[in-house]
Amino acid sequence: MYNEMGLTANRDEVAAAIESADVFLVGFRNTTERLVVDTRQDEKTAPMIETSESTGSLEGRMHWLGQRRPEFGLPEAFKFFVWPNSMEWLVASGTWEGVRAKLVGQGHDEWVAAQMGKALEDLYAVELQTARDAIVGNGYMTIWPVQRETDE
Repeated sequence: MYNEMGLTANRDEVAAAIESADVFLVGFRNTTERLVVDTRQDEKTAPMIETSESTGSLEGRMHWLGQRRPEFGLPEAFKFFVWPNSMEWLVASGTWEGVRAKLVGQGHDEWVAAQMGKALEDLYAVELQTARDAIVGNGYMTIWPVQRETDE
């Protein structure tokens, strides 16, 4: 979906993906970092909310998930979507609250709040570092030669 600011997420489709999946993965522009949310929980095991590098494939992600949470087996409903906007818009759009609403109410609310805070902090840090890298040409092709200041 496009608006005057460029590409934007369709919030209704994102909300439907979050609501219908027991595990969902969110990709972000300009980084290989992913947000992994496994909503499955029981009395002993809380849901999982964390950031992770890309595994490169669905099979790789399922293997990674099986290693991390073997007690739950493979997910029944897995979704992946790319969030094309900023982390700030992830929060301001209500999408982050939609994730929280899906996870709370089953006895792990304090843990969920702490893990969501840590994941969001990690995502903000990755977004900031990615912007810094782009500005200085670290890992990016530039159209102008990089000029470093030297002490003379």
